[in-house]
Amino acid sequence: MRFVATYYLCAPILNNNRFIMPKMKTHSSAKKRFSVTGTGKVKRNRARLRHIASTKTKKQKRHLRGSVVVDKTEHARIERLLVI
Repeated sequence: MRFVATYYLCAPILNNNRFIMPKMKTHSSAKKRFSVTGTGKVKRNRARLRHIASTKTKKQKRHLRGSVVVDKTEHARIERLLVI
């Protein structure tokens, strides 16, 4: 097996006469924003509560509290970022 360094972005490691690529890294901002439930769903916090909250009603702010499960259309993309 011939190794040419120009083909790789990360240099592979030789282990037991096999080249293995380095482990995937978790996306740093994604791990701060999302968490995985016990059943494997991805949770996120709701937006629009960080600033300009004085103009929002109590009901709006109450409904923006708490977390929600990520939509199924975004699930695969976020799983890739979190390396699940």
